[in-house]
Amino acid sequence: MNDSDIAQRGPGLTPGPVVQMGNFNVASHEMEAEVGAWYAQHRLPFMAAMPGSIGARKLLAAAGWGRHSILYEFVSLEQREAGFLAHEELAHDPQSWTGRIFPHLRHAPCSPAVGKRIWPPVRPRP
Repeated sequence: MNDSDIAQRGPGLTPGPVVQMGNFNVASHEMEAEVGAWYAQHRLPFMAAMPGSIGARKLLAAAGWGRHSILYEFVSLEQREAGFLAHEELAHDPQSWTGRIFPHLRHAPCSPAVGKRIWPPVRPRP
């Protein structure tokens, strides 16, 4: 993530032009700490270095279904597909940390959702 990518985020807390929002629970309480470690030590550092990544926001609810949410922000759909989708392939490798974490995540139907931000309007870079 470089300064020009971060500049694509809207004013204040407005997310980037392309967002991916995931909502899930962890299958067992015993895996909660491992999922947190995976995000802190693997996934979020990857997102910080990925070209076209603007940022990520990890949210944790105190109660209810969908205790975990993650919002990824990207410059474009094309850059998301180029960098993020290849990284997601690690979930198919049971030897990778991602491959060991993903079987313990229970995503909501249709999660994650990916799309372009429509409001406030995305303004082209000068």
